[in-house]
Amino acid sequence: MGKRTMLNLGFAVPGVFWATLLISGRLYPGYNSAGNLVSELGALDAPTRWIFNPGILLCALLSVAFVYGLTRVCRRSGLPCLPAWLLLVHGVSLAGAAVFPLPLPMHGHAGMLGMLLPLSPLLALIQWRRAGNGVLKLTAITSLVLLGLGFLVMFPDFLPELAGLKQRIAHLGWTVWFAGLGTLAARSM
Repeated sequence: MGKRTMLNLGFAVPGVFWATLLISGRLYPGYNSAGNLVSELGALDAPTRWIFNPGILLCALLSVAFVYGLTRVCRRSGLPCLPAWLLLVHGVSLAGAAVFPLPLPMHGHAGMLGMLLPLSPLLALIQWRRAGNGVLKLTAITSLVLLGLGFLVMFPDFLPELAGLKQRIAHLGWTVWFAGLGTLAARSM
C-alpha cells in the first residue's frame, strides 16, 4: 500500500465508521441515535451485530495503516511521531469494542483506551508547532473541543436522554482529527 493511499485512510476510517453506524442504526428496530449508545448496535443480542462489529473491526485495521503512513510522513518531515502513534489507542479501542461486544466486561475496558485519544491533538499542538500550520492548529483545537464535549457521556445524569448524541460528538472529534491529519499529511508529500 502506497503512502498516499495510507494517508487517504484518514478519510476512509471515519467514512467506514459513520456508514457502519448509519446502516446498523437503520436496520435495528427502535434504535434511536440520540438516545442509544453506539455499542448497542454491536451488542451480543443486537440484530445488527453481524454488520456493526465487522465494520468497526475494519475501521480498527484501517486505522493501523493510516498511523503507519502518518508516522512515515512525520519521520520524513523531522516531526516527532508520538502524536501519530497515539492514534493507535483509538484503533485498539475500536477493535476491543468489536471483539468484546456489550455486555462483556472487556468491552468497557477496551473503550477506556479511547480516553487517551485527546493526547494526540494536544501533543500535536505542542510538538508540531514549529510546522507553523494554522490549519493544523484549528483542526487540533476543533477536535479537542468535540472530544471534550463528547466526554459528557461519562456523566450519565447530565442529559441522560441524549447519551447517544453525547457519544457521537466525541466520534465527530476523532473524525475531524483523522480527516484533518490525512489531508495535511497528503499535502506535505
